Amino acid sequence: MSESRPPVVLLHSSGMSSRQWGRLAEILASTHRVMAPDLLGSGDNPPWPDDRPFDLSEDVDAIEQLVLAQGERSEERRVGKECRSRW
Repeated sequence: MSESRPPVVLLHSSGMSSRQWGRLAEILASTHRVMAPDLLGSGDNPPWPDDRPFDLSEDVDAIEQLVLAQGERSEERRVGKECRSRW
């Protein structure tokens, strides 16, 4: 790893964008390398295509590519929020 700060991936909830993590990303940036992507159909990404069903695996692939592009393998920390979660 080229950087001593551990990586963290912030994943937003459905219907939101990476902006929901703005304040937390600022706080974590002093101690972590923060990645906060917009999932497909969210934020700066185009809407989900009408001609195909939603498939979460496309988001998973995009996140994996982002993490790998940063030179990470399995040490990243993931933080996610889903409004519909039941705990």
